[in-house]
Amino acid sequence: MALWGYYALPDLPSNTRVNWLTPAEKELALLRMKNAGKQLDEPITWVGVARVFKKWHFWVYTAYYTYSVPQINTYPTVTNAVTIVTTLCYGWVSDGIGLRSPIVYFSLTVCFFAAMNLAVWDGVPFGLKWASFYLTGFAQGSGPVFLTMVNEICAGDSLERKLILGSTNSIAYAFNAWIPLITYDTNYAPRFLIGNSVTVGLIVCAACTLSLALYLQRRDAARSKRAMV
Repeated sequence: MALWGYYALPDLPSNTRVNWLTPAEKELALLRMKNAGKQLDEPITWVGVARVFKKWHFWVYTAYYTYSVPQINTYPTVTNAVTIVTTLCYGWVSDGIGLRSPIVYFSLTVCFFAAMNLAVWDGVPFGLKWASFYLTGFAQGSGPVFLTMVNEICAGDSLERKLILGSTNSIAYAFNAWIPLITYDTNYAPRFLIGNSVTVGLIVCAACTLSLALYLQRRDAARSKRAMV
């Protein structure tokens, strides 16, 4: 797989060296990036990094990925199947309606409902507990949609896009590597009060972060529109 990826992935239009693309196709890819308003690849420099850090995009979008996804230990195959189906559906619907944030909000809402049920536990019907475990599979599929939104918003600055996407992915994996180990102590299975309570709080933080990003995005768009008048 790694060898195939090395051969098949063409890298960026501005620096691709694959031999299965003709010069005309490479020029077409560059033209498409230009028409889409995307800046060509920019090397990482201290000046460029400082420019990115001065913008809100890096701090807000990176902060979104500080929430964790519950790690299900019982019948994980079903949860993974839910993740696969929802990931495909999120992508199709998002592209179909041309919007990203509603998909992410929907995912957060479903996972908030599931985590709340699992945190409360007492008094929650047995069937709803099972359903809530499976509903946690709605979480991971919204990640690619969120990253697509970031990619589109930062399309005009290739260095910023590169740093933010790399940082968000790194932080997501870093947090998911240790937070579940601490908060989902298997000694307390099947009720993970601490883990699901933390998840509820972090989902709220993620929703607030997303809302802040949308507000700042609209503010910047309004400023740009006024500047053009």
